[in-house]
Amino acid sequence: MGYFNCEYTKENGFVPSKFHQLLWPKEASGNKVNGLGETEKHRPVQSYHKHHPFYPFGLAEQWFIHKCMANFKIANWYFKHWITENVTRLGKIVNERQHDTPENWTKKIKELALEDDDVHVVGICRMKEEWVYEDREIPRGEWVIILGRRMEYDEFSKNIKGDFVSQCREVIKSYVMGQTTGYRVASWIRKQGYYSSFKGGLSDDHSFTVVPAAIDAGLGQLGKHGNLISDVLGSAFRLTPVLTDMPLITDEARDIGVDDFCGTCQLCARDCPADAITHEKHMVNGDLKWYVDFDKCVPAFNELYACGICLAVCPWSRPGVAPSLTQKMLRRRERKSAETS
Repeated sequence: MGYFNCEYTKENGFVPSKFHQLLWPKEASGNKVNGLGETEKHRPVQSYHKHHPFYPFGLAEQWFIHKCMANFKIANWYFKHWITENVTRLGKIVNERQHDTPENWTKKIKELALEDDDVHVVGICRMKEEWVYEDREIPRGEWVIILGRRMEYDEFSKNIKGDFVSQCREVIKSYVMGQTTGYRVASWIRKQGYYSSFKGGLSDDHSFTVVPAAIDAGLGQLGKHGNLISDVLGSAFRLTPVLTDMPLITDEARDIGVDDFCGTCQLCARDCPADAITHEKHMVNGDLKWYVDFDKCVPAFNELYACGICLAVCPWSRPGVAPSLTQKMLRRRERKSAETS
């Protein structure tokens, strides 16, 4: 282990670099910020991805960002994200509002989002105040459109063999591609005379947590690794939200058998470099759910170019596996229910 280089081997696990250890706050705990162990529900507090140094984990995050920017393969896609986020602007909301039924608007939105290969699944839910960070204003827009883009597994899973740069590039690339579609959808909505807003997946000014919205929109369930698992895309995918007041039909949250699977699978916990994943659910901000130890995970996330080992080894992530695995888990549950009856 060097001053600027971490150490990671399957035999000895993960040890942050000496420099990262200096940047990491001694007293603060991301687990506490996230509400680990709290039984009363409250609006979330943003613990990471603020993109500025003046909060407890800000210096460590800046280290992560500068590591990425120093690598051309990653910086190239990050720059494309920055251009789209800061140069491209949504058009004005036209004065003459178009009228249609919520059913037709919903159909048109989903067809528009899926007409190219940048996005692979779309779900819609109602915005909930409980998702909004406590230091942010409640955003305008009654509905949330969630776009999901599948990452290229062959590129992403190179982290299993130690190539973390390739997986990081694939993550940012997928955010950029989803971001492009997000802007296209939001711009189209404004041309129909309705409000819409959009920020890409790497933005530091998201006002709400996206994963709960994606669950409500029927895109999947939370897995043991703390990420969403989809019955279409597995766990190796990225999310993009669009807010709007255009009247839409919401999708429903769905049980696809993730809890049954994650309750017995041990792969992500076994292979996590930082030993941050446990086999039990935890009470977090009033909800009993899967939770990844922030204080263990984030140093590895920072130093291993966003790491992603847990997603790469997840059986749901392998191409073509998620749909059949979902059906297998649901059939197994039906059999157990019938036997109990």
